[in-house]
Amino acid sequence: MPDLSSGVRALGDCLVALEFLRTEWPGMAEQGRGHFLALNCRPIDHDEWAGAEQLSLYRGLLSVRTPVPVWVIQGAGQQVETWGFPGDPPIFTEYLPNQFSWMVEIFLGRREAQARFPADSGLQFSAPLRTLCETGGPDSGI
Repeated sequence: MPDLSSGVRALGDCLVALEFLRTEWPGMAEQGRGHFLALNCRPIDHDEWAGAEQLSLYRGLLSVRTPVPVWVIQGAGQQVETWGFPGDPPIFTEYLPNQFSWMVEIFLGRREAQARFPADSGLQFSAPLRTLCETGGPDSGI
């Protein structure tokens, strides 16, 4: 865990990142594409970055030690370097459409991640809960 006393890093963000690295990252690395993590900040603004719950993983990945480099991708004129990232991550600026198309976007879909979670988490699940995770449930929408 990083030092949280400065207030730059949030405990919740760090825990989200550590759980992702413990449970989901190995599945992504198994696909042979886990050479770096690129955080696509192009569609967000500073206010979203600072407070949006759905960006907790991004903030956490910049706060903890990761097994691979973490890069930030921004749009021209976005100035993410002023957003107060912990550390000094490399920032790539997109000036042309598809400039970073070589950065293949991969992720585990929610269904796959949910199905893998009982085995990958190290937790003990009841048989019905394990089945629910593995199948997504009758009306989970996943």
